[in-house]
Amino acid sequence: MARNKRSTSKVRPGKSMAGKQTRQLDDTTATVQSLPFNANKAAEYGRDHAIAPLQGQHAAPPSDLVGASSLAESNQSGKTGRPAAAGDDLTVGPLDRVRVDATGQPLSTNQGVLVADNQHSLKAGLRGPALLKDFILREKITHFDHERIPERVVHARGSAAHGYFECYKPLTRLTRAAPFQSAGKITPVFVRFSTVAASADPRTPPATCVGLP
Repeated sequence: MARNKRSTSKVRPGKSMAGKQTRQLDDTTATVQSLPFNANKAAEYGRDHAIAPLQGQHAAPPSDLVGASSLAESNQSGKTGRPAAAGDDLTVGPLDRVRVDATGQPLSTNQGVLVADNQHSLKAGLRGPALLKDFILREKITHFDHERIPERVVHARGSAAHGYFECYKPLTRLTRAAPFQSAGKITPVFVRFSTVAASADPRTPPATCVGLP
């Protein structure tokens, strides 16, 4: 942990957000100063220490604000629930904690705003374009854009070769690509032959050829 070089404030912490920030700064500085150096540095070397490493140094922070990711973690509401108890990890519990029955429950956005109709978007006029102020539509688009479709993972095995491509007949009627503009034009290419192993689809070709001019 890097040392905090800012001077601690003398303002007495209170219950306000500014008071929490001051207390977090003071407690973090005190925690860093309690470990001025690594006393177990010599134990990081050697085969014996690699097999059976020593336990690292410990420093108990003055408050939970030192390790808090947000100063609002103590806040609770009907949507966020209660704060996590010290040492309590609910993510490894049974799935009953996340099972819900949405029958008869109103639809809401991620921020808890009730949604009356999520099948139509706000438009400028009867046939106008969609409006950016339609935050429900923007939220749905954001969810759609962040969905990840797993791509086909290809384990390429094969070989490659350097060579050249020679155009025997000009193809100016079909393309403006430089390699096809005149007969006898030679273009250096690099061809990779990759084999996709264990393909379950018999229609998949056993090898693919990719040319890089």
